[in-house]
Amino acid sequence: MKKILSFTFGTSVRSILFRLFVLTFAAWLVWTPNLKFMWISGKSMTPTYDDGDIVLLQLSQYKDKEPKRFDPVAVWWEYRSELLFKRIIGLPGEKIEMKRGHIFINDEELNDSFGTGYDYHLNMKPTVVQPNHYFIIGDDRDGSVYGFFHKDQIIGKALY
Repeated sequence: MKKILSFTFGTSVRSILFRLFVLTFAAWLVWTPNLKFMWISGKSMTPTYDDGDIVLLQLSQYKDKEPKRFDPVAVWWEYRSELLFKRIIGLPGEKIEMKRGHIFINDEELNDSFGTGYDYHLNMKPTVVQPNHYFIIGDDRDGSVYGFFHKDQIIGKALY
């Protein structure tokens, strides 16, 4: 422990360079235009993410690639001018249906380790996800906003 403290807070060139590297990395992490911190408000992503958690979003994740199923993402909800944190479930061209709170993709029930709190009154007729759109819902299916969002409404993907 004494060696670590001596190295971290010492006056040697290596110690100074180490502190400079840590400071530079921290500044890059905070001020880079490609990353953004998001404070989660609400319980719609419980149990994976809790109310008050802070996640780091990569903003340009989907400029060159397509979103994948189960990616946790921030999406812009135009209806209430609000940023939501949800999970991608349905991909373009897939048929999505909800029966008694359970999600079916192309007539097969979704088996995921994220979804909890099924609302047995939650039903949605079979709907095909349009091109460049994604079906998004929170992990706590009982109290989550859900819907179809255009790729341009996906602000970023959570890095952890």
